[in-house]
Amino acid sequence: MLVLFEGVMKKIAIFHFRPIELYPPAMNFLNYLGECESGTAEIRVYTTWPASHLTLFVAPAHSGISIIRYGRLNKLRGTSYRYSNYINHIVKAWIGCLLWKPSVVLYYESISAMVPYLLYQTLGSKLKLMVHYHEYMEPRDYDNSSLIKRIHGMEKRLFSRLSWISHTNARRAELFLRDEPNADRNLIRIIPNYPPRNWSHGMDTNATDGVIRIVYVGALGMKTMYVSELANWVEAQGGRFIWDIYTQQNDTELSEFLKSRSFRNVRSMGYVPYGKLASLLSRYDIGVILYRVKTDNFRYNAPNKLFEYLNCGLHVWFPRDMEGILPYVNEGGRPKVVSVNYEVSTSIDAAAESTKQHAGSMASFYCEDVYPPFKESLLG
Repeated sequence: MLVLFEGVMKKIAIFHFRPIELYPPAMNFLNYLGECESGTAEIRVYTTWPASHLTLFVAPAHSGISIIRYGRLNKLRGTSYRYSNYINHIVKAWIGCLLWKPSVVLYYESISAMVPYLLYQTLGSKLKLMVHYHEYMEPRDYDNSSLIKRIHGMEKRLFSRLSWISHTNARRAELFLRDEPNADRNLIRIIPNYPPRNWSHGMDTNATDGVIRIVYVGALGMKTMYVSELANWVEAQGGRFIWDIYTQQNDTELSEFLKSRSFRNVRSMGYVPYGKLASLLSRYDIGVILYRVKTDNFRYNAPNKLFEYLNCGLHVWFPRDMEGILPYVNEGGRPKVVSVNYEVSTSIDAAAESTKQHAGSMASFYCEDVYPPFKESLLG
């Protein structure tokens, strides 16, 4: 059955300025849409090109989802390049949508709000507007970038027109409502960063060498995470632990750090596409989360890697001041979620002692269980 808008198949525009390859929850939602609603709507996703070494996201076949890319992010280029790249993306996406005339617009994050704002000004009040936030941005975060501050000023004018506002957890939503009094509390929805059900395909428990295997996946920064603290601890254990790091970033600082210390049990393993992570993670015993908590965004964060680790049967270590993970603490169950003070070796010792046995079971946090209201609002 076709979903109609003024006699034609519904047209949905999704704006995700930063490359969707860097955001597993965005890829998971698109896969979910494509697999369960194939052919009921025409969906165009406007994003940018990722770094050349990353595997491009491809929408499910015959799903009606097209990925349209204008511009490429490059943090090494100057301000003038970034501005021109952003303007190029905005102009092309706006013109394309003016000709196409979508009836529904979903955007991710304030950085993606400009085209929805322009479309609302040109296509009028019949346009249905929705927003999902991967992160919580404090007012001072907007002040740190003149571009984001200007875009957010436009975005504020959309708040009274939105039909959906979602965050990844309730605490972030409350902080957002505190900062944005014009946003409608009744529109707030919570969409956690869960992985898809196909991640629960079984665990690899064949390791018999007595070595406990620790893993980290995702973006990584030496200054923003407890990398050196954990690396030094692992190396001091005399081979009882191995820590493998998988990251999509070409982090020169990390490579130089590992080489300078001649680590034998801490290894930088490079990049693995998201679709292959589940089978990879199941080979490990412990997954680590390493953020240094310097903002409320990190304090109230329950990142997708938490649920990815748990669904693959890994125990999880996390910094004790990440309050967003506290609801999932399960130090007496399996897999265990254990808070750690990475700056104190005895705290890591205690975490290691409590998780020295393989979990032997998997958690069941599935995105398919939380996406139906999101999908229904988008297609309804």
